[in-house]
Amino acid sequence: MKKLSFRVVEQLSAYLDGQLSQAERARLEARLRADPELAAALDDLRRTRSLLHRSPQRRAPRNFTLTPKMAGLKPPLPPLVPALSWASAVAVLLFFLTLGSSLLGGLSFGAASPRLSAAPAAQADSTQPSAAASGLDRPDFIAGRSAGTGTARRG
Repeated sequence: MKKLSFRVVEQLSAYLDGQLSQAERARLEARLRADPELAAALDDLRRTRSLLHRSPQRRAPRNFTLTPKMAGLKPPLPPLVPALSWASAVAVLLFFLTLGSSLLGGLSFGAASPRLSAAPAAQADSTQPSAAASGLDRPDFIAGRSAGTGTARRG
């Protein structure tokens, strides 16, 4: 027996189900009378069909429908997620730039802090002796007296 094509088997199945038009049915019956192998294939198909109709129908042991999790599908992301991920990346970059600039001290964003601006003035005061330390602010020195004699210098 030769192998029948899928199209021919489908046509035989449609013949058994009564789904062929009158013209198609007449052509197939003429082929069945002329070809004994085609008639044997139709007989096999009839026996298979009757066997399936007689067999008991069983319920499936469980539901075989897959959930999205079982199928490996991920739920869609909210539309703001890409924008927020970029924003967080920019925030981290700015954080490290700020941290690096404060550690190195080379970059300044805006006005200098009061602590830094007060430091040069304090440094300038410490390099020059103060008037109190040199004795220039004492009243006896201002009047022209020497600190040790109590008399005024003339000169």
